[in-house]
Amino acid sequence: MIEDALTATGTAFGVAVLSGLYSHCVVRVAPVGLPRFVLSLPVLIVFLYLPNTLFDYRDRPLHIAVSSAVLTWWSSFKLIAFTMGNGALADRRCASLPSFMMIFIFPIMLTRSTY
Repeated sequence: MIEDALTATGTAFGVAVLSGLYSHCVVRVAPVGLPRFVLSLPVLIVFLYLPNTLFDYRDRPLHIAVSSAVLTWWSSFKLIAFTMGNGALADRRCASLPSFMMIFIFPIMLTRSTY
């Protein structure tokens, strides 16, 4: 039972990492606007359906809620803002792959340094 939840959580994290790699390598090179949005549609569709396919809603409603919040809300909206040239992912401090992945996957924001 716990092994199934850990496997599904690991699968969701793996898909998020692969989606972040795709977004950094493919979507980033497209021009801002509609071309970038069209290239990001596969990631958005996967994020929409992934939580419901990994977990049984009768047995694991909390897992669905958490993975939906992380994937469907945070990462998707960051990606949509990125396609329009806005948001944390479009910041030039986020140009390297590690920083892009951290911002894309985890619910963190860049702040301006005061010193």
